[in-house]
Amino acid sequence: TESEISERLDYIKKGFPSEDEFYKTLETQGITIANLKDRYRDQIMMKKLVDYEVKSRISVLPSEVSDYYERHKDQLREEDKYKVKNILIKAKDEVSFELAKVEIDNVYAKLKEGANFDDLAMQYSKGPNAEKGGDMGYIEKGQMLEALDDAIFKLKPGEFSEPVKSEIGYHIFKVEDIKYGRQPDIEEAQKDIQMMLFQNKFKLKVGEWLSGLKGKAYISIK
Repeated sequence: TESEISERLDYIKKGFPSEDEFYKTLETQGITIANLKDRYRDQIMMKKLVDYEVKSRISVLPSEVSDYYERHKDQLREEDKYKVKNILIKAKDEVSFELAKVEIDNVYAKLKEGANFDDLAMQYSKGPNAEKGGDMGYIEKGQMLEALDDAIFKLKPGEFSEPVKSEIGYHIFKVEDIKYGRQPDIEEAQKDIQMMLFQNKFKLKVGEWLSGLKGKAYISIK
C-alpha cells in the first residue's frame, strides 16, 4: 500500500512545475503530506474493498452479450462518413448577410458553369482550410447543424449543394467520397458490449453495497 501511495504522490507532483511548487500549493490549502497520504490510503483501501466485495462477484454471461447485440444492432452499426469540402462566405448582421447572399449566388453560378470547386474555395471562402479547397475531412451525421446535415448527407460523391444559410454565413458543400458504415459482427463487438454490461452491473451493485453499509453504520466518504 505504501508503494501505491508513493506512486500517487509522484504522479500528482508531475503536474507541478517543480516539487517546491507542489509543497507550496499544499501549504496554501492547509494540507500536509501526512493528510494527503491518509486520504490516498483511504481511497486505495476503499477501492480494494470494492474490488473484493463487488467487482469479484460480477460476471457477464455470453448469453447476455448475444442478447444485447441482437437488441441493439442498429446502434452498433458504424455511421457513414462523408468526405466534405466547404465554401463559406461569412456574415454577422443583416447587411453582411445580404452581401454574402449575392456573393454565394455568384459562386454557385460559377460551379454550375463547371468551375473548379477547389479554385473557388481558395478564391472566395473564409472557412477552414480554404487554401486546401475547403477540405473538412470525413464527417458523420450529427456533427454539424441540422440544416447543414440536410444539405450534405443527401449528396452523392462529386455533387455539390445549393447555398445553405447558417448563423455564420452561407455555405456550399461538395461531397468527395463516402465511406459507408458497416455492421460489426458479434465477435468484433463482444469486448465492448461485455465491458459496457459489466460497468452497468458494477454501478448498480456498488450502489446497493454502499446502501447496505450505510444502513448498518455511518460511513465518512472523503
